[in-house]
Amino acid sequence: MNNGTGEKWEVINLPAIANDNNDLLNRNIGDPLRPDAYDREELEQIKKAVGENGTGQLYIKGNQRD
Repeated sequence: MNNGTGEKWEVINLPAIANDNNDLLNRNIGDPLRPDAYDREELEQIKKAVGENGTGQLYIKGNQRD
């Protein structure tokens, strides 16, 4: 990714709940990012409270670009 400064950046996606088999941390689908802080049940409650869009999408699902 080029940010306009000539520096190259690698974008990584670490959603709160793993959502595919290509997870950088080798988590299984559905595994939480930090189970010591938030288990799957707590993250699902946050997802429900915040909603599927906006901040909820970025926090729970990660930034999904086409």
